[in-house]
Amino acid sequence: MKFTAEKVLAKYEKTFIYKGQTINYLLYPAKSDKLIVCFTTLGPHIYERIRMLWEEDEKWSHNILFISDNSGSKAAGLFYLGSKVNPLIEEHTTELIKYIQATHNISSTITLGSSMGGYAAIYYAIKMDLLGAIAVVPQICEDVIFEFGWQKWKETISEMGTFRNLPFMIEEKEKLPKLYVQYGNYKPDLKAIERLKHSLEKKHGFFIFDYFEEESHTSNYMQKELIYRIADLFTYVSGDKRNEGGGVG
Repeated sequence: MKFTAEKVLAKYEKTFIYKGQTINYLLYPAKSDKLIVCFTTLGPHIYERIRMLWEEDEKWSHNILFISDNSGSKAAGLFYLGSKVNPLIEEHTTELIKYIQATHNISSTITLGSSMGGYAAIYYAIKMDLLGAIAVVPQICEDVIFEFGWQKWKETISEMGTFRNLPFMIEEKEKLPKLYVQYGNYKPDLKAIERLKHSLEKKHGFFIFDYFEEESHTSNYMQKELIYRIADLFTYVSGDKRNEGGGVG
């Protein structure tokens, strides 16, 4: 089937009911025990990368779950964490991922996202002890956002009330997921990556940092073929020794 948003949504969008609330999601199913979870950037999006990861023969090598976060006063998302007004976003997200894992007999899960979605990819990979995360120009911590970030990032954090800084999570965790982080020359991203690398210096694991020379907050360099290659790499190096060796590279 040729890609059109209307047809794809009609066929593959589903609902998940949790604690009386209906959550929409989109799933490209596969005859596979592997799952990729795609998070969105900050903004009024429905789902991100559904066109990029579409296959016209409708056969996928991985199950692909698309989760949107349209919460907040501007319906632009709250980093998949929610706020005091809507505190269940994180719980909804966690339970939806668990539901897909259980109903599709998933043995390994990788997260994927850019900017806000990149933060969510790392956050949930750490929180849920997933195989790995692919993060493009991710936000990392509150102080970098308020010193160097965009105004809409700051407004979102202020609306949330609290923000969970990834370096603190990393420090508290003994075992970490595999990470593939892509970033460029844009100052807020460089500062965020500095903090992320610093937090990983004393950790053992499989961490790849992929630098591109562009001074903008962009995700143009993360294409479908690269996503699948990274997913295969994570699977190849996984196993009982998933957090031995490696380091910041």
